[in-house]
Amino acid sequence: MKLSKFLICPKSLQRSAFLALVLLAVLASACSQNSMLYHEAKRERKAGRYERAYFLVVESLIMKPSNAKAQELLREIYPMALGHREDNLRRILASNDGDRFDRAVAEYTALEKMNIAAKKLPQLRHPKTHIPLRITIPDYSQELNQAKLDAAEYHYQKGIQFSLIANDPQMQRDAAREFKLALEFVGDYKDAEMYYEQSRQRGVRRLAILPFENHHGQGKRYAGIENMFTDLIISGIHRDQDSMEFLEIITRDRIDALVEEQELLVSGLFDESSMANVGSLLGAHEILTGRISQILYSPQRINRIREVETRSIKTGEEEYENKVGEMVMRDVFEDISCEYFTLTKSSKVVLAGSYSIIDVATGKIQRQYSFHEEVPFSAQWTIMGEGDERALSRNIKDRIRMGEPASASEQELLNTAIIRLAKQIVGELKNYLR
Repeated sequence: MKLSKFLICPKSLQRSAFLALVLLAVLASACSQNSMLYHEAKRERKAGRYERAYFLVVESLIMKPSNAKAQELLREIYPMALGHREDNLRRILASNDGDRFDRAVAEYTALEKMNIAAKKLPQLRHPKTHIPLRITIPDYSQELNQAKLDAAEYHYQKGIQFSLIANDPQMQRDAAREFKLALEFVGDYKDAEMYYEQSRQRGVRRLAILPFENHHGQGKRYAGIENMFTDLIISGIHRDQDSMEFLEIITRDRIDALVEEQELLVSGLFDESSMANVGSLLGAHEILTGRISQILYSPQRINRIREVETRSIKTGEEEYENKVGEMVMRDVFEDISCEYFTLTKSSKVVLAGSYSIIDVATGKIQRQYSFHEEVPFSAQWTIMGEGDERALSRNIKDRIRMGEPASASEQELLNTAIIRLAKQIVGELKNYLR
């Protein structure tokens, strides 16, 4: 009989051992996570956050249904979490507040989430007594649907009331928001979608953003940055859907066409006396006009600092006579030094100006802002001077090997300033347009 029939392949043993280790690691990880969830649930319960504790202990029991301590914690906290929400509901439904249906939807939704979590639990039995633990969260799905209908109707009626004030754009915007809320509660509620769009159109603000004027005195050197500035502001607003809901930006194409049609000189287009007329011709409610008053570039400067490192190195050995007259060898050292230079190059761009928002109907300035942005550039590197390189520390040698970093050009600094300022102006416009 051949012994090979009874021998186990070493590779098989290694593979089995590896699989066993992986399984043990997975089990250890699951136990650790289960324990973590249970202890976090206890902390939440102690802090009075019963609902949060409920979800944590449910998750723990899904992982390990036989955890007796987690079962006891669930038995204790689920009536508290349920009672808290049901108490809230009783108070809300007993009130006459206009938003009571909105708040009721939030409470019913929370109860439904608790119910869904309870349904995910496996059958629970105490590991010692085998007594089953049953968690029953009432099904509030019908009440939730009714609350959503009530909330939708409430906001729908408010929208109808606001929309009747046809000559007030702000009221039309409020009406559109109410119709939108009704649709959030019930997706296709009555004809709220149609009324929303009607009110939104009546409440739209048309804003003409005119190209910023260049008044820094170096037109050829910085030609075109005013258009870049304007385009960045427009694209920044366009990316914000909330801002664009009730806003229409009049494009530069329409503005350019008006300039050409009316034979208006760009240099004379933006004075205050003609602003209301320009806005009226564009069909705008408001006009944003601005100017760049300063572009200051500080050319690159290089500052150099000289430093020296010194160290003692072994250069050989020598024979000498010690105190007892014996001839012995000793190391010979020599002090060496090396200079190095730390260089710093720096430059800066400053961009400043102002802009105004003008009401077309009255010709009055609604808002006036100034802006100022400074973009500095600085970089350091190290070069070796005269001396023995062996005197230099490892850190200094590494810095020398890195070499000189790239510089930031004037245009790069200017572009950074424009992007930052455009972002700032977009933020200010969002606040103004709310």
